[in-house]
Amino acid sequence: MILVFTFLLFSHLFPSLVQSNVVFNYPPESPDSLKILGEDLDAFIEYLLDSWGTPGGLSVAVVQQDPKTGTWTTETKGYGIATRDGAKVDEHSLFAIGSNSKLFAAIAAGLALTNQSLSWETKIAQIVPDWDNLVDPYATKEATVIDLMSHRTGIPAHDFSYEFENNLSDTLRILKVLKPSASFRTTWQYNNIQYTLLSYLPTLLLPSHPSFISFVRERIFVPLGLVSTTYSYEEARTNTKGSLADGFTKTDFNPWEDPFAVNGTRRVWPYWDQGKGQKEGGGNALSGPGGIISSAHDLTVWLKTLILGGAHPETGEEVIPSAVLNVVSTGHSIMNGIGPWPEMGPRVYGGGLYRSTYRGLEFLTHDGGVPGFRSGVFFSPSGRLGIAVLTNDERVGQILHQTIIWRIVEQVIGSEYTDWNGRYHEIVETVPKVLPKPQAPPTTSKPPTLPVAELAGVYEGYKKRLELCAVSPTSSSVVSSNCDTLVTNLNKTIPGILSREPPPDFIISVPSPWVTHVALTHYDGNVFNGSAFSSVADLVCHSLPFFCASTK
Repeated sequence: MILVFTFLLFSHLFPSLVQSNVVFNYPPESPDSLKILGEDLDAFIEYLLDSWGTPGGLSVAVVQQDPKTGTWTTETKGYGIATRDGAKVDEHSLFAIGSNSKLFAAIAAGLALTNQSLSWETKIAQIVPDWDNLVDPYATKEATVIDLMSHRTGIPAHDFSYEFENNLSDTLRILKVLKPSASFRTTWQYNNIQYTLLSYLPTLLLPSHPSFISFVRERIFVPLGLVSTTYSYEEARTNTKGSLADGFTKTDFNPWEDPFAVNGTRRVWPYWDQGKGQKEGGGNALSGPGGIISSAHDLTVWLKTLILGGAHPETGEEVIPSAVLNVVSTGHSIMNGIGPWPEMGPRVYGGGLYRSTYRGLEFLTHDGGVPGFRSGVFFSPSGRLGIAVLTNDERVGQILHQTIIWRIVEQVIGSEYTDWNGRYHEIVETVPKVLPKPQAPPTTSKPPTLPVAELAGVYEGYKKRLELCAVSPTSSSVVSSNCDTLVTNLNKTIPGILSREPPPDFIISVPSPWVTHVALTHYDGNVFNGSAFSSVADLVCHSLPFFCASTK
């Protein structure tokens, strides 16, 4: 089965569809008015799940502190389907939270620095052995912890460069060949691999050399009582308090002709990180950037802790030093100099958080996404409000959690409701109803320097070996066993790929957490068009061979 996903980039689209007058009435006068997850919001969320044709569900956590008494109102609720057997989502259902893990990595780095009396402005070259010879010599010399965590190194995502099994040496080796696309400290560019490097700081700096996972567990999870929160797929799978949700998507529909997947078939996305590369519980290269699994129940404690500046919400004990939390929640790089929507102010990024305003309410937030899951975490210390929405919908989970978060915020501050659902529907409905195709070669297209068949073979890219397998090898071609298997099963792995016009010349199996294959089609001279695919086995295979065919 191949899973085709559509990425909706809506932050800069339709910036002025709706703008409402603001009428603040927060904090509420009556404790009863603190209740959020009532019948009206329940009906709204159920409507959202139906209108977007979601195959899964979501959980919601809302915390509010009464400014006069200091008491908390804590609400959690589940909606929709959690697992393939039809179990419902509840407050203990476990979801991958993706990049909402980055805040934990940034805090862990800060704790390690503080323990060793080091500054956040400490040069990476001073604390990380073999941090040398990056493409940009100035970044090599001057980059600090803050530069890495605020995504201002000049290096873009390069998301095909890393894999689960990378260790610190692998990460440093990869970083040395990543080309920057902007000058150092000039541009915010999201980059997972810098958080991989940050996750190694506790091991590098502390005398006991703890693994990243054990350090976060000891310093954050255990003191706060986050008993279900983990980096381990196996721990989550066997958790007795809440079941691990399945990540869902939909297939067998054309997302351009049927954007709401009315006619789609629900599929389960095999869990993205089943302990790949983990050694003795120490985590892997993606643990820091996006490895945490948690529940709405546990996130209520986390939200309260963040609102209280790092203090335990029950005991008042300082779990996260306020100085550490201040640094990661301070804007160090500019994401958007102008608010992306009329209700929002400019956005600045700290460490695993970005800061902005919504209708005058200052807040911090972050999105998270890994295959099969999307999450949104929002909190406002000045508003004494925290919200988390966890979804198991690969396709539209981000739309769902953002729509729900802003609806709750507007309910709390007493403003008129913005039709976020209508905004996103309008964006999706304006997507061209034509399946995009690779750009056709020019009529004057020239052949490559060497015959296409002779280009097949093993190459090095991102300091890893990649094999270009000829889709139609010549009789004289030497074909490896890997290529023979890959090409033989290609139409099962990526249905319809051989029917494309023009058909691909090469297929590459890519060791990446995000895609499984790249197809190359000759364009002009030595230029080839590239298309990335993510193909996973159907559940009936009971394993994850990339070539396992769907039974449907």
